[in-house]
Amino acid sequence: MENTLSPANNWKRVLLKIYSIYPNLYYEENKIKFSSDNHDLARRLKISGGDLWSCLIFLDSNNLVEIAHLGKERIVSFTEKGLDFALEIEKQFREIREKGRFEKLQWLMIVLTGVLALASILNIFF
Repeated sequence: MENTLSPANNWKRVLLKIYSIYPNLYYEENKIKFSSDNHDLARRLKISGGDLWSCLIFLDSNNLVEIAHLGKERIVSFTEKGLDFALEIEKQFREIREKGRFEKLQWLMIVLTGVLALASILNIFF
């Protein structure tokens, strides 16, 4: 499994992925532990189960999620602080994507304007 996630720099991805999949609760399946490389969330993020578990512990220790035990299962739920944080991060990512789209549109307009100007010049001479 690719080791691209560490609590120090990418815990936001785990928080957002849980928020986007299950905004209220996220369950650890009885047979597949969070620390397993085969866990659905680890596979979706392309990380190891150990990295996933480290990020969840980091989020829990910073009061962004709560990890509760229900029998043999673990349940991850957002705290109010965690939910607010996830919403804010999602808003920031959306703004970054929209800014990127706007910049691409500006470049497209510049290129099209140049093509139209060149076509007009060529039309005058030919």
